[in-house]
Amino acid sequence: MDFPKNVSVAALMKLPFFWLNHSDKGEEITGTEGHLLQLLAEKLGFKFSIHFPSDGALWGIKKDDGNWTGITGMIARKEADMAFVFSSIRYAPSEVVDFSASYYASDKTFATDLPGPAPRYTILVFPFKFEVWITIFCTMIFFHFVQYIMFYKKNSKADSSGSKKLATRSVDSLKYRILDGSWIASNAFLKFIYTSVLLSFLTVELRMKGIRNTVELAEAMSSGNYICLMEVGNVMWKYLVESNFPHYRVIGEEIHKNSRTYFVPDYQYKPFGHSIAAVAPRVLFKLFYGSTKFISEDSLEVVSTGIMIRKGFCCSNRLNTVLLRITSAGLYQKFVQDVGSQQEIKLLSVLPYDESVKSLTLEALSGIFILLLAGYVASFLILLLEIMQNNFSKKKYNKISSLLKA
Repeated sequence: MDFPKNVSVAALMKLPFFWLNHSDKGEEITGTEGHLLQLLAEKLGFKFSIHFPSDGALWGIKKDDGNWTGITGMIARKEADMAFVFSSIRYAPSEVVDFSASYYASDKTFATDLPGPAPRYTILVFPFKFEVWITIFCTMIFFHFVQYIMFYKKNSKADSSGSKKLATRSVDSLKYRILDGSWIASNAFLKFIYTSVLLSFLTVELRMKGIRNTVELAEAMSSGNYICLMEVGNVMWKYLVESNFPHYRVIGEEIHKNSRTYFVPDYQYKPFGHSIAAVAPRVLFKLFYGSTKFISEDSLEVVSTGIMIRKGFCCSNRLNTVLLRITSAGLYQKFVQDVGSQQEIKLLSVLPYDESVKSLTLEALSGIFILLLAGYVASFLILLLEIMQNNFSKKKYNKISSLLKA
């Protein structure tokens, strides 16, 4: 059977997937789904008419009476033959509509504003992890303990009054040379490693640790510290509350109880706000936000994307054949990359230019100077205490001497 010459297509005006521009030259369709529709129309030789949901809904939800709203309702009522809306292939809609072969795998994740800059003084401890600092401290204590055992305690001797006096160690002994030589060499290497890594950290702005994975997000949401922004019409929470993982169920319940709706493009040039995480497909975050937001590597769900088709459509197999050829050739991925390049250029034209190579400023070195000043203050205080202790000892000695003479 030949493919129909005229096809009714349902769509949503939603960037970056589908957008209809009107100009003097006529209608221009853009977006990843728009390019896919035009390519399929060219290869299968059909013309199409675009229709939008009349009820104002988006993908659609199932009502209490069993009917569907939005795009799903249009296809179920056969008001359109197919829908190009970057639709997830799910079981519930498949009861009233059919889906094409999958042409894209999409996962949904969360994004937050980039964490704020870390305090400058903390840069001094960043070159090494906590375990390394503990190892260095323990090594220093152990070295001096071994040194005391090997040289001082062993060579101590009693004087004529019976009190112990430490003898001077022999610097010419082989074991002394080996011990001190190894310490000097390791200390030098450690200093070189620390200073080289420290310089690297000084040239990069360090940021505080924010919410990075789904476990941390669940903990923050359950304690009331975070809320989620959800796309309009998204019902992902229904699938999360049925998850086998406890933290996914927590996220789903918190989203259902306390969440706000948003549109991803609305926050392209402005922050989400404090203690707010947004949920959307990863591809949307990468296209609209790039590196201006923190995008988690964890996934809340992974779904396959397909074209929604009305039941009884004559040529689903023919459509799937051409669609799989397009996918295998990497053309849909190219559509995504083309839209991503346009959005990146748009972002770069608005955001301030940040030089990759910067001169070190006084602010960048403030932590080092603060530590140096703290060391000077501590040394001065210790000096005062030693002077006071020495004066007290002299007074006590003079007092005892005068009593003995008397």
